[in-house]
Amino acid sequence: MFVKNDNEFICQNCGKKVEKLKYTSRDHCNYCLHSLHVDITPGDRMNECKGLLVPINVEETSKKGKVIVYRCSRCGKEVRNIVAQDDNQEEIYKIVENYAKECAAEETKENALRLFKNGASYELVRASITSLSDEELREIYEKAKNG
Repeated sequence: MFVKNDNEFICQNCGKKVEKLKYTSRDHCNYCLHSLHVDITPGDRMNECKGLLVPINVEETSKKGKVIVYRCSRCGKEVRNIVAQDDNQEEIYKIVENYAKECAAEETKENALRLFKNGASYELVRASITSLSDEELREIYEKAKNG
């Protein structure tokens, strides 16, 4: 059950004063978009974790519109909060951009692993995949060799 809990607070990530939202519960900083892992049910503030929720993506949903996807820095749980009307749009863009880059990097690593497992030489993979560091590529090579 939703509990309205709309209080101002000082963001534990960026230190800015966050004003009340006035139309629903304020559950994250509208400047840096970080939150705290404080709710079990929206607005109840009953979660004992209290870890910093770090925004990792923003998704569009059919029911709630845009939602920020968080990962708790303490327990690792993923949590979703609805984007507020006054949220920093530049930060939203940065979060989505970083998520896309992380996904692309992960896909590149998976491709390198696949190439190594299919018998490609280190030199061939190094020449074809330039976005990975030598250290990253060596780790993937060792994983393919030993895995």
